[in-house]
Amino acid sequence: MAKQAQSFFLEEWLLSIIVIGSNKSGSVHSSSSSAQAIIQAWADLRDSFQHQAFHTHHLQALRILVFGYALSSSVSTCFRRTLDILLSIWGQEGGPSGSISQGLMLLHLIEWVMSNLLNLRSLDKIDLVKELLESVNRTHCSFAVLMAAAGLLRAINRSGSSGFMHLKNSAEERIEIVAKDFVSITKGFDYNGNHPRVSLLSQCIALALARSGSLSYKSSLLVSLALALLTEVFPLLCIYNKVLKFPEENWTAVLDEIKHHLSSVIFKEAGAITGAFCNQYASADECSRSTVENHMGLLSGSLLVASTGKGDACWPGR
Repeated sequence: MAKQAQSFFLEEWLLSIIVIGSNKSGSVHSSSSSAQAIIQAWADLRDSFQHQAFHTHHLQALRILVFGYALSSSVSTCFRRTLDILLSIWGQEGGPSGSISQGLMLLHLIEWVMSNLLNLRSLDKIDLVKELLESVNRTHCSFAVLMAAAGLLRAINRSGSSGFMHLKNSAEERIEIVAKDFVSITKGFDYNGNHPRVSLLSQCIALALARSGSLSYKSSLLVSLALALLTEVFPLLCIYNKVLKFPEENWTAVLDEIKHHLSSVIFKEAGAITGAFCNQYASADECSRSTVENHMGLLSGSLLVASTGKGDACWPGR
């Protein structure tokens, strides 16, 4: 008799991640932190209901968690519309502006939804997800689409099934499109840490590639990972510039920023991101390898100038 597919409640699935994360380190530990954040948001909503009070921070929790249940329980006719809305709330007037924590919550939310759909063989909804990834519209936020595709890819890779290659290909293609756009928009400007939207997208690409599992080699993914490692995971140039910019008596602020970075998700995921980079680099052609090595060489030169105090170095234009 075939094993009956099992559908878990969101809290049970998230708690299972936390239990696993408590016994491991690295990227799994960060997954545990993300799961805890979602559970906390759910607890906040319950508290809001019990005390008949609704505050600003409850709005984001409501948007994220209710969408999860809506996606898992809605009929096919509503499923696509619900997913459309979920990918469009960021960047809209009155909506959240986007953050790493929200991106990770979205990634694991989609992973949970898709894990259930794959287990239940809900082919109609699976086809709708594939269709959406292949026809993203202008209202969809890039980082939200990216993290949704990564969540889908993570669910497929963790399922151990080879029967969803068409869906995996769609997810990988969407991630590649976002990475290509990112590489394109970062050409020709100085990377000095003053581009929050670019920084968010860079970190999300790195985290998406680190958490989604095995991906086929693409030059845009390799370059995106290299840029993330050089400017987001290890932002040495930005730190040197700030040390040079501020007088010594104001270096306390820089030290506080460094401490904050050391506790950030992107830094804690350094090992997993580096692993994803190495996997892409191992499959890269000579042209792509040379491009990445040139970036590293330019950064080394800029760091040398900054460390010797000979100028206010910035990320060289590409």
